[in-house]
Amino acid sequence: MISRLPSGIHPCWAEVSLSRLEQNLQAIRRHVGAPRVDISCVVKADAYGHGAVTVSQFLQTLRVRRFAVATVEEGIELRQNGIDGEILVLCGAPAGQERAAAEQELTVAVHSLEQCDRLIALGLRLRAHLKFNSGMNRLGLSQSDLVAAAGRLRSSPVEVAGVYSHLSSADEADETYSRQQLRRFDAATQTRAWGARHLAHSGGLRFREALFDFVRIGLLLYGYNPVASGLPIVVQPILCWKAKALQIEAVPAGSPVSYSRTFVTESPARIATLAVGYADGFSRKFSNSGYVLAAGKRCRVLGSVTMDMTVVDVTGVEAGLETEFEILSDQRNAADLAADLGTVPWEVLCAIGARVTRVYV
Repeated sequence: MISRLPSGIHPCWAEVSLSRLEQNLQAIRRHVGAPRVDISCVVKADAYGHGAVTVSQFLQTLRVRRFAVATVEEGIELRQNGIDGEILVLCGAPAGQERAAAEQELTVAVHSLEQCDRLIALGLRLRAHLKFNSGMNRLGLSQSDLVAAAGRLRSSPVEVAGVYSHLSSADEADETYSRQQLRRFDAATQTRAWGARHLAHSGGLRFREALFDFVRIGLLLYGYNPVASGLPIVVQPILCWKAKALQIEAVPAGSPVSYSRTFVTESPARIATLAVGYADGFSRKFSNSGYVLAAGKRCRVLGSVTMDMTVVDVTGVEAGLETEFEILSDQRNAADLAADLGTVPWEVLCAIGARVTRVYV
């Protein structure tokens, strides 16, 4: 990607490639057989750190008509910014938020009979998708409660527009449990007119039988394949995260660096203080162990990562105040950082802070 950092902003930013986003979407569409199988783009958690409003607006220009968020607030933000397709609130509308959901024409998940009865009592006219618990045991209706909820809602202003579930283990090599969930979902939902049926997320695309009417795509859309063995879909990460140095200086041997003096130089060194810290999402676990890239060369972290700044070693590296230090790039992406941290790329991307300016290229 080519940096287009606007002048006058803090020198810690993330470049988001909309052209790569389009390429990823088209690759997924080809794989699932769109338009026969539709795609719901998951843009919860600020589109996994990529910027939900701009990403959704761009996807809408590419004829995406379904979006998924986690909360009513996320759905309202999209509505207020011109997203007019279906917005499914995956966590449902908690008590007190139902009217806001109805006013903004959001589609809410219904995952319990208590929630179902609350919507009926309010007499609200809105769309709902019933969530069936096929085995993840996080949210969802049992098979008997699913039938009961559908029956109760039939005589209410609530329109049952869909039914869905969630695969807990689709990224595992062993397919046994995922196939059990698939069979449970199909058996529980094939005999009624539920509206749209949907089960597969990014990892679930490996199961052709799980595609149903549409699929909910998150991580794959942003360029990461969640299945270790790989899916036959070529996608590229769309986000590159960079920072510049606030200061570069030469220090003698025996110089302590950062809080608590956890690192002391053994020989003369050249160090750069970068405008990125754990408040921006660069984990404190990288203290004395992580690195960033400058012109493809590793610059290791010296001392503790602090809230707003991180010191790196640029000894022997051609680096100045205009050098772009890469935290995430094609050479070192979120999956690589996640492996170093013992976590998952979802967390790395979602952790990128709001004060990191998103620049769309």
